[in-house]
Amino acid sequence: MPPRAKKPAATSTGTGTASEPEQEPIKVNLSDAASLKAALDTVSRDIVLEHGYEENTTISNTKIGLGVAAILFALYAQFGPGKFPANWWQVLVCVVCYVILTTILNYYVGKNEGDAHLVTRARRGEQGSLRLSSRMDRYDDQYSLIMHNGSVPEAARKEVKLTASVTKFFHADGYMSATAFRPEVEALLAEYQAAGPKKSQ
Repeated sequence: MPPRAKKPAATSTGTGTASEPEQEPIKVNLSDAASLKAALDTVSRDIVLEHGYEENTTISNTKIGLGVAAILFALYAQFGPGKFPANWWQVLVCVVCYVILTTILNYYVGKNEGDAHLVTRARRGEQGSLRLSSRMDRYDDQYSLIMHNGSVPEAARKEVKLTASVTKFFHADGYMSATAFRPEVEALLAEYQAAGPKKSQ
């Protein structure tokens, strides 16, 4: 693991107060693979957005809209006027609508988001949106970060991947080493931007 970085020194300002570091250090439980992966996912997402990419909020807004609509039908079935079984037809309609909406929601998420923790809008000069996803097995220290372009024909798809041990990015006390992880993500992003379409096997 990298040596523990020193805490940034506070600098004085014109008002006589100390300025805070730009970003709070991230500390996780080193024995929890899910926490390690979540921390790396969050930082990699932020780095990509810092480099001029814009998150496709249409996906999250659509998810929220479908989810709220499904919940409203469920609430109406439970607390709507009438008493079961006299209002059985209202309950039936609400149940059917709830099932339809949740099915649409699951299909929409699977098609447009999948396992990605970031989907961006397509940038000028690039084909398709950038999709950022990762993989890390529960009892493994190998973290894989994948960038590929979605919503494009198979012939135009490209994919780049980084695989490294999480021990490179976390100190022994659980703090994340952003200075070790950031260059890796930026190098992968540069590789993605320079890559051509993925060749079919």
